[in-house]
Amino acid sequence: MKGSLYLGKIAGIKLFVHWTFILLLAWVVFMTARMGYTRDEILITLAFIGLVFVCIALHELGHALTARRFDIQTTDITLLPIGGLARLQKMPEDPLQELLVAVAGPLVNVGIAIVLYTVFYLFMNHDIIGFLYSAKLAPENFMINLIMVNFLLALFNMIPAFPMDGGRILRAILSFSLNRAKATRIAAYVGQGIAIFFVVIGAFYNPILVFIALFIFLGAQMESQIEQARSVLSGYRVKDVTMNRHQSLDISATLQDAAQAVLNSQDKAFPVTESGKVIGIITYQEIIEGLVRKGGEASIANILKRNYQSLTPDMLLPEVFMKMQQSGLAFAL
Repeated sequence: MKGSLYLGKIAGIKLFVHWTFILLLAWVVFMTARMGYTRDEILITLAFIGLVFVCIALHELGHALTARRFDIQTTDITLLPIGGLARLQKMPEDPLQELLVAVAGPLVNVGIAIVLYTVFYLFMNHDIIGFLYSAKLAPENFMINLIMVNFLLALFNMIPAFPMDGGRILRAILSFSLNRAKATRIAAYVGQGIAIFFVVIGAFYNPILVFIALFIFLGAQMESQIEQARSVLSGYRVKDVTMNRHQSLDISATLQDAAQAVLNSQDKAFPVTESGKVIGIITYQEIIEGLVRKGGEASIANILKRNYQSLTPDMLLPEVFMKMQQSGLAFAL
């Protein structure tokens, strides 16, 4: 993900933190200082936030490792101010597999909470109820608050609405008796209904609920559109929708040559070859922009896009669709 800092690998999966996370920490420092927190109290608060995001990373790792059991790899995990994102290559279409992958994340948070509570109960022996009423984080209530946050993370993610885990769990359950497209539509409608409820409640009690409602509503809409597209493409292969003839450009061609190719064909993109081998792709939009910036005599090598993925004629279109959604790269046959 652009604008993210690479932290390393966990279980072989790249872990990133988005740059806006720094803004979150800065905002926390500003607000706590404004509320009169001491330096030590601010540091404890920042440490608490850091551990919360460790728990979020473990939540996403739960999804990733469960998906790996079904031969679905995870591209990376990115921590954002609003949570975490594990980019799976695809979601399993088998209902049981999707159910297991979706429920794995919340179960990790429940597991963390149980372990922390056990340690708290056995070794710290504090009055839990008394700590729950403490407004500020302190060493004495640090662990019990972390326990509560993990339970809340599990509970929040179980809301039956996309893009939360609960929406995928609901779709998986519905998919046992319905086709996936219909199950997705129903799950999306349920999620949007919850979003409308959040807007009503948020308008009177908590404006943050309105933001969450927008997040849920758009997430449900996007998931429904993606699944509808996959359903339409189902059963078709790359060879069923590609032109039998297309024009390629040699690496020695100029932008003027490329512009002429645009005028002489209906192609929207052109494979670029060198000694008969495809080495990149150039689109008509890039050709026009290149002409404006560099002039017609410039070589197409100056704007050649070498970062592309190859498709085979027998590749299924739903698979191609998912690759396009995930990579944002150009494709070539």
